[in-house]
Amino acid sequence: MSNEIKIEKTASKVKSALTANGKKGKQVQVDHQIIMVGAFYHAHADGNLDLLRHAVMVSPANWRKPMIKWICEQANVAWDNGKSVFKWKVVSTFRTDPFDANHLANTESNAWFNVEKADSEVPEWLIAKVLNSVTAKLQKNEDDAVSQIQDSDVQKAYKGLQDEMNRIKKMSMKGAQKAA
Repeated sequence: MSNEIKIEKTASKVKSALTANGKKGKQVQVDHQIIMVGAFYHAHADGNLDLLRHAVMVSPANWRKPMIKWICEQANVAWDNGKSVFKWKVVSTFRTDPFDANHLANTESNAWFNVEKADSEVPEWLIAKVLNSVTAKLQKNEDDAVSQIQDSDVQKAYKGLQDEMNRIKKMSMKGAQKAA
């Protein structure tokens, strides 16, 4: 038995299949990924990213974020939120590397719908972004902050934040000591 899969190479058929499949719901995530292999084929063969964009746009809204992330990782492209299109990165080897349909179709270890589940780590920038956001809101609403600062719930939340930041800092220091 061969592990090779048959991919659709006719753009209009890939587009029609993606449109039909995108309307069926969650139970067709695997099918949608298999159909997207044809869209990746076109991106690889002629540089056209329109079918990958179409794969996203016909999908339910809750599929889009992980699908966009997965497509960007697989094809080494970037998503332009303003225009809702994929764009080639300046340095991309997707079109020069051999096309690997089996890798793209592997829903066991390379599924677009498992991307978010695999990303459980906190991004490096998140803590600073959250803290900077809170600081800016406090500064903008200083009068309210002054009137609420002595509230016991505010004090508990502040202490909880301090304790958690200290706990994380200690863990970080222990990790740095182990690495040294």
